[in-house]
Amino acid sequence: MLKEGDKAPAVVGTSYDGRTFNLGAPGRPTVLFFYPKAATGGCTTEAKEFNALYDEFEALGVQVVGASVDKPEANERWAKKLGLRMPLISDTGEHPVASAFGVARPMVGVAKRTTWLIDADGTLRRVWPKVTPAGHAAEVLAAVREVWGAGA
Repeated sequence: MLKEGDKAPAVVGTSYDGRTFNLGAPGRPTVLFFYPKAATGGCTTEAKEFNALYDEFEALGVQVVGASVDKPEANERWAKKLGLRMPLISDTGEHPVASAFGVARPMVGVAKRTTWLIDADGTLRRVWPKVTPAGHAAEVLAAVREVWGAGA
């Protein structure tokens, strides 16, 4: 498992709408949260809370990106149903993003719920290896403020 101070893996993820994200050097501070499966209870709670705080993250110069091993169609349906504004990476196939970050669970067909706070240059500033969905987005926002103060 990657830890604070490590460099993020040089891997590119693609969201369901075709946008690409170089997670090894994202170019701006990034919250990357892996969720096990779209449209399930805990994942919905977590995504809705990140969505509710989306403007606050953006005001601090931090992008929020979700990721799962779900197919693009599943992420798109879920995002539209909930009105999610953050991009959702669909890490299908060999799961290159989940594998690079050490959260792939191929026998189960999901990724482990984990969150990283990544500097613009790709340094991992915070890692949450065991996430409780309720209240997690607020916890991450507090860490962003702690790490970068008023703005990233």
